[in-house]
Amino acid sequence: MCSLVPVPPASGEAGPVALELPPKPIPLPLSGQLNPSAFITNLWLSVRICSRGFSRSQLLLIARSLPKSELGVGASQPVVFRMQRPACTALLAPTGTLLIMGGITKEQAIWQAYRVAYKLKYRVWWKPVEGEHLEGDQPTVEYLCNPAIEFKPETASVLQLVCRVDLGGSFRPDLAAVLGHPQMRTAAIDTRDGVAVRVPHIQEDNSEVMNAFGDAADEFVIRGVKNSGENPEVEYHGILYMLPAANHLAPS
Repeated sequence: MCSLVPVPPASGEAGPVALELPPKPIPLPLSGQLNPSAFITNLWLSVRICSRGFSRSQLLLIARSLPKSELGVGASQPVVFRMQRPACTALLAPTGTLLIMGGITKEQAIWQAYRVAYKLKYRVWWKPVEGEHLEGDQPTVEYLCNPAIEFKPETASVLQLVCRVDLGGSFRPDLAAVLGHPQMRTAAIDTRDGVAVRVPHIQEDNSEVMNAFGDAADEFVIRGVKNSGENPEVEYHGILYMLPAANHLAPS
């Protein structure tokens, strides 16, 4: 199994994790009105750790052996792990795929995946120790290494990235005019650097959905889908919550 250097958890684990923006210049007409910043709200990372998968009995053994884990009643249900430092959720599917989900960076997600893979390889399967001269403080079982568990961080891929963007400054877009424009009814705006930026068409009577995003009247959503690599359909999905006011980013 490959060894990794532990990644320190994000400072202020209860708050959002800052996302570094690309060093692209802001157009001159908006240079004095924009000061953008981005924060990760959810990342979904996938890595294959067992090529032959897990049987139902093996998943049950894993759920009973590791702390803060549970297994659903369905035959295809994954084992769910509640991870800490930093907080995230890990899902181990019967296919042998491990998913890490949470408001963390890719490096932190890879580290948490390594922690799960290490426990699966060295802290689940065991055998009894036989001997007539065992004393009271000696263990009666010993752990076995599972050679089927292999962790390769270079094979990990980000399936979904959700972040929140604060435009900062005094820029206030006219969202009613943007969403009401005829070209916006197709939901497509532009494609740059392989990322398709889209604004969903919101119906006038869809007030409940708008309230779900908050009380800000000038808040809107941008979705980005990047196409590259061996998978031409989807590499990751990004949902950017554009909040013109900086006070929307205060942790709750």
